[in-house]
Amino acid sequence: MAAAAVVFFVVDGGEEGEPAPAGQTPPGRPTGDPGEPAEPDAELARQTLDYLAGEGAPALTMHRAAAGLGDRPAADRCRQVGATLDRDAPPDQLVLVIEGVPDEVLRDLLGDERASLGVTLTACVKGEQPTYERVAPLPDAVTLVQRRLDSLEAIR
Repeated sequence: MAAAAVVFFVVDGGEEGEPAPAGQTPPGRPTGDPGEPAEPDAELARQTLDYLAGEGAPALTMHRAAAGLGDRPAADRCRQVGATLDRDAPPDQLVLVIEGVPDEVLRDLLGDERASLGVTLTACVKGEQPTYERVAPLPDAVTLVQRRLDSLEAIR
């Protein structure tokens, strides 16, 4: 599960490149344990969920597709998911959509999920088991994204 760990560092977060004031952390950034992202504030949660309900919807389409694959999908199911994603969340559009997610933690998790989904679909359509050498296993990536989405919903 080490590949799925998300570590963030507070570099700055003040306005116009100014460091955050001593003892303060920008919204959505971790405050203590580097393995656990901080809870975002209500405004960031609202902005993020509004984005995902509008122009960011392809990111949720991808997430739902990834969540629906399970551990060992059949090749036919993977081809079907691939076709759906090509239609509803094309890869070139998806990259831009994910980059636009206001919550940095969710943005990174969705990027990881997208990479894991690509590995899974590529192996699956070939009838092979995915090898997650450089990405988190898809079920782990899906779980992390869902936890963050749930966290955002609870704050909103």
